[in-house]
Amino acid sequence: MQVDARRKIVIVILALLLCGGLLVLHQEGQRPAPTAVEAPRVESASIKSAALDRAAVEQLLPSLATAKWTRYDPLAVVRAAEDRSETINWPEHIGGKFTLRTNNLGFREDERTVFGPPHGTDLRVLVLGDSHTFGLVANGETFPNLLEKRLAPKLKFRRCEVLNAGVSGTGPFEQRALLGVLLDMQPQLVLCVLYTGNDFINAQAFSDFETRRARTPLPRDAQKRFEVAREDPSMRARMAQNTSQVHTFTYCKGEAEAALLATTQCYREMAEYCAERGARLMVAILPPKEEVDLTDLSLLQPVRGALRLCDDDFAVDRRLAERFAEVLRADGIEVVDLLPALLQPGLLGRRRPLYWTSDQHLAVDGHAVVATALEQPVLAALRDLRGKR
Repeated sequence: MQVDARRKIVIVILALLLCGGLLVLHQEGQRPAPTAVEAPRVESASIKSAALDRAAVEQLLPSLATAKWTRYDPLAVVRAAEDRSETINWPEHIGGKFTLRTNNLGFREDERTVFGPPHGTDLRVLVLGDSHTFGLVANGETFPNLLEKRLAPKLKFRRCEVLNAGVSGTGPFEQRALLGVLLDMQPQLVLCVLYTGNDFINAQAFSDFETRRARTPLPRDAQKRFEVAREDPSMRARMAQNTSQVHTFTYCKGEAEAALLATTQCYREMAEYCAERGARLMVAILPPKEEVDLTDLSLLQPVRGALRLCDDDFAVDRRLAERFAEVLRADGIEVVDLLPALLQPGLLGRRRPLYWTSDQHLAVDGHAVVATALEQPVLAALRDLRGKR
């Protein structure tokens, strides 16, 4: 009797296993066939950024919670707010004000942009960057718009479109995520602008959040001086554009190296994304005001004194920029350093400030110089791409 009972149990188990196997086969038959064309790196970028929920992003970028011109995006992390327009009173601007406007995709363009492949355009250039690229000037005064106008008479085909997809407050990590989304627009050339004043520390912050790397803490006295200076409205904007990064790298040994590694990794991955989609990546290095325009140095001294920083401390940005360029060029990525052009006197036939005094963003003439400096490298890249089509 015991043997019969055991046999029945074995038969029941085998039957259950057989039914389970048939069910799995049935479910496998219901799955859609894999697509013929895959872009694994782009997909991985989307998956990585999707893991950052709104709370995580706002922890890393506290200003996002109340920002007017940017918004959280589950795939792109941060995007510029769409279809916004506002006239900004700006005494430093020659007209005393300018209109800041975004289109349906959040680009700094007056016309709507169709999300998809180029239509009626031979070549498309996608420009990524932070608030200096987004621009604290009118749409037509931003360097991507000026670059498009400069390229038009020199290209012997119908049209070259240069799209300003800059997003204020972002850095390499967020731009990498945004690129993973915008590559569906099939740009032939992606121009990404690294602002050396704060992009290194931005990339480091997101990298540390992902890897759970323990950051070297600020000494208590340096932290106290930083908190006091940040409470002064006249210092806050200047600290955000450059001084906060310099302060961290000065007092926290090893952090500059970690930031450089995180930044170069982002751009290497962006180059891979582009290559997989048949596009080319070009990187422009934009220096902060302290390296270019010292006409109002007296206004910068208070924050330097409050944080006990000297000229040698601020040289870290240039050292990182040069090493960044060296690494990327060794990987075959084209890099354009904008510092020589910004230092060239009389490039535009006049010498107004290249950066706004009030908050250290690129001014109207600064955008014009950047567009002029980028014209030849971009033109050469487009002609090369055109010849390979």
